[in-house]
Amino acid sequence: MSPSTGTSLIPRINQKEVHETPPGTADYLFVVKPRIHQTYGTSYSVGISFSPKEEAEFLPTMEGILAIAIESERIKKAVTTIKRADPPWGEDEDSGKRIFRFKLKAEGLRDDGTTWTATPPGLFDSKGQELALDPTFNPGAGSLIKVFFCVRTYCVKNEAGISLRLRGIQILHYVPHSLAAQLGVKDESDGSSYVADMHHPDIVSKLSEREPKAEPFHGATDDDIPY
Repeated sequence: MSPSTGTSLIPRINQKEVHETPPGTADYLFVVKPRIHQTYGTSYSVGISFSPKEEAEFLPTMEGILAIAIESERIKKAVTTIKRADPPWGEDEDSGKRIFRFKLKAEGLRDDGTTWTATPPGLFDSKGQELALDPTFNPGAGSLIKVFFCVRTYCVKNEAGISLRLRGIQILHYVPHSLAAQLGVKDESDGSSYVADMHHPDIVSKLSEREPKAEPFHGATDDDIPY
């Protein structure tokens, strides 16, 4: 993850270079179907956290890239100071884990009013083979993954920062998408759960009802078909 320097000696980030995270646990995954957000539109997105050891190696690298991006924007704007935008990582209030966020806008409008659609992020198995998707495949929170991404710099209203452009993920351990996992619902085994009372009169009565007897089938004619 090395910056590049042009002839003007302004430090720059190579925004086409593909970077790779260490293995981490997905906090959320929207890589098969994009997530629809009322404010930010439709996008593919990934949130990932790392073990303390992996984070200790990865975080300084990302902080270094962010510092270079901010300094680059400061020099380009010809100002003495520039504000640092919030980075695309931060501590989750509930879990206390630091979550790194990656995103790829799924669609948008061109200046001429036509719509463009992005190519979805690449998906690869643990052997590095591209995955052929089927309708039941939908990785979710808890999956062990590596993320491949590009770094994009920006400056808005004298505030400079970076975004992490999602390019692909490698799934090292697959955990299917679960609404409970997405909402953070946990197993509270010492609590109570609902189990139907199979001896309740209403349930006994319902289970004892006989299926209605089917009428003999005499075959259909063209006159029986409404369209």
